[in-house]
Amino acid sequence: MLSNLEKSEVPNIPDTYQASGDIWVGNLDHEEKRRKCSFNEPTGEWRIRKNKELQDLYQRPSIKEDITKRKLKWARYSWRKTGSLIKIVQENAPKGKRPLGRPRLRWEDRIKEYIEKVRLGLDWKQLALDRKTWRQICWMT
Repeated sequence: MLSNLEKSEVPNIPDTYQASGDIWVGNLDHEEKRRKCSFNEPTGEWRIRKNKELQDLYQRPSIKEDITKRKLKWARYSWRKTGSLIKIVQENAPKGKRPLGRPRLRWEDRIKEYIEKVRLGLDWKQLALDRKTWRQICWMT
């Protein structure tokens, strides 16, 4: 790796840093690099921050929670939309034999799982029809 003095002498070389055996190349300016990485004083190396550290630094919700909210919002949209192909597929059971082995986890099973974490024993299809309740569920996840 080049030292900071050598980097300042050669202006077009992108910043590089090493993490867990891999060398990452990027065009990060110094401030952005300081946010995404932290400098380890004893070793004199940059280290990549953990997801929890970045969440605390930027004060944003986790990606997992955001994806869950988006899935729930889409589930409500797809269930309420009348006459759409999405709803027809959700309502009807597929015909034919299922493959051997463990059954695949269906999309609807995931939605049920999210709802059970928030409200026990309620049907997600009934909850999706009530806009206020569904919005509260989306914000609770």
